[in-house]
Amino acid sequence: MDELLGEEPPPETSATCDNCAMLPKPGEARLPTHYNARTKCCTYLPMLHNFLLGKILADESAEFKKGKATVVKRLEDGDGLTPLGLYAPAEYLERYDPGVKFGHDLTLRCPHYLEEEGGLCGVWLHRESTCSTWFCKHSTGDLGRDFWREGVGPLLRTTELSLASWAAVQLDAGPSDWGPWQGKPRQLFAECSKLVEPLTWTQIEEICGDEVKAAARRTKALLVRLQALPT
Repeated sequence: MDELLGEEPPPETSATCDNCAMLPKPGEARLPTHYNARTKCCTYLPMLHNFLLGKILADESAEFKKGKATVVKRLEDGDGLTPLGLYAPAEYLERYDPGVKFGHDLTLRCPHYLEEEGGLCGVWLHRESTCSTWFCKHSTGDLGRDFWREGVGPLLRTTELSLASWAAVQLDAGPSDWGPWQGKPRQLFAECSKLVEPLTWTQIEEICGDEVKAAARRTKALLVRLQALPT
């Protein structure tokens, strides 16, 4: 994003993940709009793309130990595992209803949610685009919301999916065909990470093509609108 935009995206200071802004304050009555304290906004199963999984599996840091264990468990279970990454299984998608159950349904809680850590995200260091660009509140109102939800979010989601497919193809795998990596998903993900990690934004646009280039232009235009706000 720094390379594309020429600067860091503006921070969203009203969305406080370590002190959930969508829970009632002490002494405040609980409203229907408040989230479940045992889920917060983590009622979405992130798409852990192959190159992200490579980074996750290589991360031996102490701070990531508990989060990494939640990913390893999903890998061992195998639900939603493909050469492109670890995605939500069909059973989860059938139950997922962002309009009604988001932030409320405990059965949809992300498996990487660390309840014993106060509800922190176990994959925060390696989270994907939906989780990294979604905010419950926007400091700059509609313009901030549009920048993230209509600009950066769709741009990164399209980019991630395209790069996951590209990396797999480079290694003779496909959406459902493991090719020479049959029975060796961790090795495939490690190689995917090595392919994607050094890419510049210019290289990414060339790999991903016109759809990502158009999304990048839209994101830059939305940033210009946001920057025009009086300080």
